[in-house]
Amino acid sequence: MLPGYLAARFKTYRLEIDKLHRTRPDRYSYVRLLLQFPAWYHCLKNKSSPLQDGIPWITFEATKFLEKILRPDMFVFEFGSGGSSLFLAERVKRVYSVEHDEAWFAAVSSAVREKGYSNWAAQLAPPVKPLQDNAASPSDPEAYASGSPPYQGLSFEKYVKSIDNFRDGYFDLVLIDGRARPACFKHAIPKTKAGGYIMCDNTDRSYYLKDIARYENSLRRIDFPGPAPYVDFFTQTSVWRKEMRPGELTLMPVEDPLKESSIRKVVLGSAGIASTGWLATDIDSLNVVDRDSFSRLWEPDSIDIFLAEHVWEHLTQEEAQRANANCYEFLRPGGWLRIAVPDGFHPSPTYIEHVRPGGGGPGADDHKVLYTYRSLKERLEKQGFVVRLLEYWDEEGTFHFKEWSSEDGHVVRSRRYDPRNQDGSLTFTSLLVDAVKPLPEPSRGRTEKQRGTPGTLVGPKD
Repeated sequence: MLPGYLAARFKTYRLEIDKLHRTRPDRYSYVRLLLQFPAWYHCLKNKSSPLQDGIPWITFEATKFLEKILRPDMFVFEFGSGGSSLFLAERVKRVYSVEHDEAWFAAVSSAVREKGYSNWAAQLAPPVKPLQDNAASPSDPEAYASGSPPYQGLSFEKYVKSIDNFRDGYFDLVLIDGRARPACFKHAIPKTKAGGYIMCDNTDRSYYLKDIARYENSLRRIDFPGPAPYVDFFTQTSVWRKEMRPGELTLMPVEDPLKESSIRKVVLGSAGIASTGWLATDIDSLNVVDRDSFSRLWEPDSIDIFLAEHVWEHLTQEEAQRANANCYEFLRPGGWLRIAVPDGFHPSPTYIEHVRPGGGGPGADDHKVLYTYRSLKERLEKQGFVVRLLEYWDEEGTFHFKEWSSEDGHVVRSRRYDPRNQDGSLTFTSLLVDAVKPLPEPSRGRTEKQRGTPGTLVGPKD
């Protein structure tokens, strides 16, 4: 039995997980959320603060995103200071902050001095000018208003316009986690360089984004909903990536930079890991069940290889059908989808218990389907793929293996590469297939050499 405090916190956390599942199923991953529980619990139990711990007060997923994109040559502006100031100063070339609260400004300044950071500059800009319209909406980017009761009727115009002291396109990142956020967002757009980012916290508060859409050009953002440190409820942080177009300012979703990539070999559900020459994606950058997620990045018939190692078992049958259709549409003719999933015909009862939906292995509580070579092949062929079986167990408990190359998609959980398979044993294998998109039927009036053999498969080399 869990200790009382831990049990109470875990109950609260589970309720927040359930709420997120209801409200944002597109951004929901039960396993990922559970993995964030220790960090969330630690922050609450220790009763610390972002400034003490030197971390941003945004969702854990958003902090993880920052850790990926920040570089030592970056210039960053932040509306609101605190633990994020320390976090950023440690990682980038220069940080500029604006703060409205005098006492907090002094505390952050002291913490920065104690750390010895010389790359942080800050401005104190309290709300001093009464608004003409005391009923101004905080969702209006033109109002410079705050929705917080102590500041209603005051203007944050000086606070917001502090970023206007810098030339356009100066900052690689603008972090908005202070007052009058819609107004901050509006002023951040011209000051963010092409390819830079704008991040705004607590976007689950609908009024923050109510009127920002006019500056988004109706393009979607990427959201990071989930737990954040020091609070016992889930929130949401959002990020946009900016791309300049002739005559306009456009905010593109963070996934969009992949669209111009020349890489045409894509790892689906990579958890950030991919071999050289492969493009790593996960649900934050490519949702395999959402066609729009593909079309934002590529044209149909343009990808050479999709690789999905232990992803499809996390999809329902309906979701897998949509994922199959999306991959088929965006693969070039002759390209292939390499899939590895747990093998339902594996003869070991221990293995089956480990991988079955709801089983005892890592992530099995999120498994939806346990495939066999027959069921997986049938569903892929239904989509139009021609299926090549590479590794699988049959009904009689016999293991089948066909030579395949890692250059065509490396699979760790396989006969050759899984470290659990020692001395010729087959402790852990996967059902491994290549689903090839056939070349189209030849056109009339072309020679056989020009058009190829009808129904020719290119696919990976044997």
